[in-house]
Amino acid sequence: MIPVEVENRIACHYFYRYLPEDIYLDLISLLIPYYLNNESEEEPSPDQMVKLAIKFLDKALDN
Repeated sequence: MIPVEVENRIACHYFYRYLPEDIYLDLISLLIPYYLNNESEEEPSPDQMVKLAIKFLDKALDN
């Protein structure tokens, strides 16, 4: 089994190298308000943000 750290580094490499720039920028535009407009001191749930991002990416890459 591949260690999680290695998996994450491989995924990050392909994410930044092969994701079309317009989709990447749209994804950033989708997620960043959750961090900037957060009035509470807690950051949004990483699981919730990943689910939101995956849903967006699946839809964007299908088009």
